[in-house]
Amino acid sequence: MPYSISTNDVIHNFKVNKIEEFPDFEMTGYSLTHLKTGAQYFHLDSSDISNAFVVHFKTPAYDNTGIFHILEHLTLCGSKKYPIRDPFMNMTKRSLNSYMNAWTGPDFTMYPFATHNEKDFKNLLEVYMDATFFPRLEYYDFLQEGWRYEFFEQTNDRSDLLFKGIVFNEMKGDMARQDTNFIHKLQSNVFNNNTYKFNSGGDPQFIPMLSHTDVINAHNKYYHPRNSKFFTYGDLNFTEHLEYINDVLLQYLVDYPLEFLKFHSRKSKFL
Repeated sequence: MPYSISTNDVIHNFKVNKIEEFPDFEMTGYSLTHLKTGAQYFHLDSSDISNAFVVHFKTPAYDNTGIFHILEHLTLCGSKKYPIRDPFMNMTKRSLNSYMNAWTGPDFTMYPFATHNEKDFKNLLEVYMDATFFPRLEYYDFLQEGWRYEFFEQTNDRSDLLFKGIVFNEMKGDMARQDTNFIHKLQSNVFNNNTYKFNSGGDPQFIPMLSHTDVINAHNKYYHPRNSKFFTYGDLNFTEHLEYINDVLLQYLVDYPLEFLKFHSRKSKFL
């Protein structure tokens, strides 16, 4: 859609840094920065009705516990505004989305969705923003999604203990594959001095070393507006998205003012 926007304009606390035309794709790109937090925003304006959204965090792995993989799972287990067990899975059944997911990579975590329906887009935007910035991160969710002990015979408290957990079992199956195991070993040896030496999904040998407190601390440190990037695509009015995202980011500053100060005062090679 056409916009009356120029470089250096400020829209809902987002400053327009760059506007670029992509005639081969019939798209216009907008690059903006949130003035209050430093969060970055990118929009590709297109006539495509398949509107997409992504919130992205820089989360470079620093060990083999799969901390950001487990954090990704916990983030989608209920939030401040949606304090139910699994709002993400509930939305997959109730939404008109054409895509919903969450990814953890070696140095990033991202939460994307796409939909053709404007109301559905706004609903999903609320769920995703609240999930990522205001998750509950409950202890019992950590036990289910990350790792826990279980008795081999559940009714016999004298039987052997087993490791269980969604991420633990997922990575146990993944690392049992010879091709995956080879790739991880190769990458660990080739990139032995940086973040890519670690298994960002989590190595079952190390996942049980992770604590619930570790996950909470990782969220406070890395799921921070200053460490976030937003991306939207499609034909919806992206300035309306800016208005809502600005409200969420300003609320973050109200709820976590000390974390915001800590983020700006610390020096870390991972940020």
